[in-house]
Amino acid sequence: MNSQLLPIDRFLQTLHVVSREAKHLKYSYERLFSENIDEDWVAKLEQNPEKAERLEAFISRFERMQDTIADKLLPSRLLKSSQVSARQGKIRRKSGVYWL
Repeated sequence: MNSQLLPIDRFLQTLHVVSREAKHLKYSYERLFSENIDEDWVAKLEQNPEKAERLEAFISRFERMQDTIADKLLPSRLLKSSQVSARQGKIRRKSGVYWL
């Protein structure tokens, strides 16, 4: 079904996924940063699994959204505008040359 989508439809579908991921990330951000995070807070993570879980949720959601943007959203847009191929994008990411 997805193979028959037009490039713009695939882009919009991925943009919708990123939007949902952003909402989940915002929720995790608000829960995590509702308190002051300092060296003491980090040092006590082992004794407080709930805080550790909040931190892990934020990190996971951030990484997931970043991966979706870098691996799907930007390459589809850049391919559409003929700025860079997906292969070139992967090479740039691996070499540390970022688009943003």
